[in-house]
Amino acid sequence: MVKSVAKIPLTEFLSQPNIEASPVLELINEEALQKPMPTLFQHK
Repeated sequence: MVKSVAKIPLTEFLSQPNIEASPVLELINEEALQKPMPTLFQHK
């Protein structure tokens, strides 16, 4: 299954409410992607 992602400009991405308070999204090639969450096993 292919996931559809809407492309948004940087100004629109940064104008989202609480974008700096909750850094779970990052903008890559005009696509807002959720950052992968760390796991306990990454701290060896």
